[in-house]
Amino acid sequence: MNCYGKDSKADADAPDDVEMVERADDGNDLDNLIENYNSDDDDNAISLEKLKNETLGLGTVRDEDESRPVSRHEPAATTVPPQAPFQLSATPGHLEHRYMCWNDIGIVRCHTQENGESTIDVEFHDTNLHHGINLNNYLNHTMASLSASVLVLACETSSKLVCISLVGSSKEWSVSMPDTEEILCVTAGSDVVACATNARLLRLFTPMGTQRQMMLRLQG
Repeated sequence: MNCYGKDSKADADAPDDVEMVERADDGNDLDNLIENYNSDDDDNAISLEKLKNETLGLGTVRDEDESRPVSRHEPAATTVPPQAPFQLSATPGHLEHRYMCWNDIGIVRCHTQENGESTIDVEFHDTNLHHGINLNNYLNHTMASLSASVLVLACETSSKLVCISLVGSSKEWSVSMPDTEEILCVTAGSDVVACATNARLLRLFTPMGTQRQMMLRLQG
């Protein structure tokens, strides 16, 4: 039965009831879209890398054989010159009246007269524990350190470490450094006396004068 009232055979010249449009370039458009998307990603990645390099100050170049960036920055030097030595709580050595040491135990002062004579005064904060000390600085000590148990004095020229014990019976002892060493700074604790020399050695002594240890600071 023909629902349209016509012969079931369609006329060859008559137009189709439904127009079917076939686009031959659908595959090409899809390829172009993917290619453009990948190109945008590459541009964004390059722009992001460029932005990071400009912000962080990183200059990079591409190696011909490798795809990873190669930094332009040169490696830092492996050797650093040592810091100049200094004595804690001490004022400059060229002053006629200067502090050699000032801490919670007391104050060590050096007074130099016009004729070149020099004296050292030691003043303790707690006079009930220790009495003041006055010394003739005939060795021209330029550095000092003070603890509750010992007074340490030293100078570079003679390279001689002099210690005065403040506990029990008063006792003085000294140690001369080898000819190739000069004392650069000293320090004193309750149970240790230490001095650093220009040979990069740190010498540790007991308050009674026994050398306990000698440590070498390697260069570099």
